[in-house]
Amino acid sequence: MKDIKELLRSIKENQLAVKEHRDELNYASILQQGLMPKQRHFDRVFEESFFIYQPKNIVSGDFYWIGEKNGIRYFASADCTGHGVPAAMLSVLAYSLLNYALYNADLITPSEILQKVDLKFIESFDFDGSKVTTNDWIDISLCALDMENSSLTFCGANRKAFVVSENTSQVLTGNRYPIGGWQVEKSRTFSEHTIPVAQGDWIYLGSDGYQDQFGGLTGKKLGSKQLHRLLKSIANLPAVDQRTFLTEHLESWKNNHEQTDDICLLGVRV
Repeated sequence: MKDIKELLRSIKENQLAVKEHRDELNYASILQQGLMPKQRHFDRVFEESFFIYQPKNIVSGDFYWIGEKNGIRYFASADCTGHGVPAAMLSVLAYSLLNYALYNADLITPSEILQKVDLKFIESFDFDGSKVTTNDWIDISLCALDMENSSLTFCGANRKAFVVSENTSQVLTGNRYPIGGWQVEKSRTFSEHTIPVAQGDWIYLGSDGYQDQFGGLTGKKLGSKQLHRLLKSIANLPAVDQRTFLTEHLESWKNNHEQTDDICLLGVRV
């Protein structure tokens, strides 16, 4: 009888610990999402836009970011190492570094911004001047939309941007290394791509979570090519309908599979 009572007490204690942990994660999720822009903030900056944000484990290593300075409209989507609590903490750091680079360091071009974020991110883990850091990293797409000159400047670290115009579409490719992580270069530079854009064009950024989701009839990844086909097929729809379609398609594609990774997808109309 004593052993049974001890077992029941242990089970109850474990259940309380699990509940407390989940409550902490739920509150952390509220705090994390409170840092990121809401749809009303997007509406003040862009003609039309949407975002899909779905953490795998309550809190997320993915995040999205927007900014505006001197008439230039900035937006980004990023994916930090892993998922869960450690990745969420990295995302908060990276989010603050983007704000620092744009507003405090007074940088303008996406390449300058990413270079500053890279430097500050690495410095954040240099605790004693030994230059020994973790291998944590950030994959990020960053865009600057200049409406006055009808141009888009893209800069990426291990991520891409997908641009859909009336009759064409194109993929803008970033550098093949991330922000942070182990590196042999003394300092990294990030290449820019500047293209003309017209009213009605759509720019899509995202982490790899949507395209890497397993599902369908064969249990394979959705893939970037299929995602791009989906985006092209719905680019003529209003933002709210695009978001609904993509969310419902993802749920249908997942079928009985668990979510593979954190998901972040962002669309902005010129």
